[in-house]
Amino acid sequence: WCSGCRNGGTVVLCTICDIISMCTSCIDFEGQENIKALNFECPPCFVKRNPKGSYPHTLRAVSSSREIWPKILITPLVIISIHLEGMADIPSRMVYHHLHDWLGGNIVHIDMDFNLDDVPRNDFGTRLSVMLDRLETGDLQRWSQFMVFITSHCDPTSGYIHFGPDNVGSAPANEILDAIFTDQFRTILRRGNNNNLLSLLSCGALSSYVEPRNQIKEFAKEMLFEKILSFSQADFQPSATHKFVMDWALNHFILNRPKLEGFLCDHQALGAHTNIIQFQPDITTSFKWTHPGAHPFGVDINKQCPNCQRLKTRTPRINVDGSICLRCSGCMKEVMYNLPHDWKWVHNPPVKGDQGQGAWLFHTE
Repeated sequence: WCSGCRNGGTVVLCTICDIISMCTSCIDFEGQENIKALNFECPPCFVKRNPKGSYPHTLRAVSSSREIWPKILITPLVIISIHLEGMADIPSRMVYHHLHDWLGGNIVHIDMDFNLDDVPRNDFGTRLSVMLDRLETGDLQRWSQFMVFITSHCDPTSGYIHFGPDNVGSAPANEILDAIFTDQFRTILRRGNNNNLLSLLSCGALSSYVEPRNQIKEFAKEMLFEKILSFSQADFQPSATHKFVMDWALNHFILNRPKLEGFLCDHQALGAHTNIIQFQPDITTSFKWTHPGAHPFGVDINKQCPNCQRLKTRTPRINVDGSICLRCSGCMKEVMYNLPHDWKWVHNPPVKGDQGQGAWLFHTE
């Protein structure tokens, strides 16, 4: 991929950063007989080395991107879906197809279901060992970065993860994680540069109750994954994450933009459904979406006025101090909402008269 136009063609990879490549439509390589053998230095590397120097190649005015020479990585990626028997994991498949055009033969999708309540028939452990042998000594031993999806239900009263279909049983998060991430699996995950991602697709009790939340925090400290994401919605719908996980994977693995803050603004639909909890080795961050009229400071509101029972009569007003007032046009009843303590804006707060697509807040612990 060309970092100038992203249109492909004949590209030359920078020999300095080994990341940015430019095509013959974006740079004039006239006079070079074998451009593939050229000791090529991309524009960003040249500017970093010689800010005031004259670049030895002529740039052509071709660009279909608003960005200036973005990084485009093609490091091989393994997507591993481990889901409760009977549950479909669509998000991981969408990520695979979304990144396939970027990575081509450098991406593989592995799908496994588990039913720890029926080991003789499901035999998850044996199938897991076969997969890990492929990654350790087989055809996938050169692959060093991973995106793992774990999909299951959890007990709404404890956050324990169900280990069999039809809610037959549940176990603490740390026990399920230990059953999946064996010592062999952990060794494989550590062989890269800790660029791995883990998505826990389960209902919100998993990250809302203190015990499982702390167990995920402890697991994050093992540094098997750069980020672990879970979601707060009690009646969580994995389908709501489709666009988000595709953007997450693209920004993290291809465009080298690992921060969620860089693209959260495009995912107000997910924010209307659930908060996002991000676990990292040294910090846990919660993100929630806010909208003056629909979700003030992340609070779910009733579309019916609690005073006069009229429908869709509540109009938002952003005050000078940043607080939000919902006022019923029927009975004039007002309800005030304020920025929660210790929560901050990801970007800029909405201003008076601006509802737009809302904004995101974050809180660290």
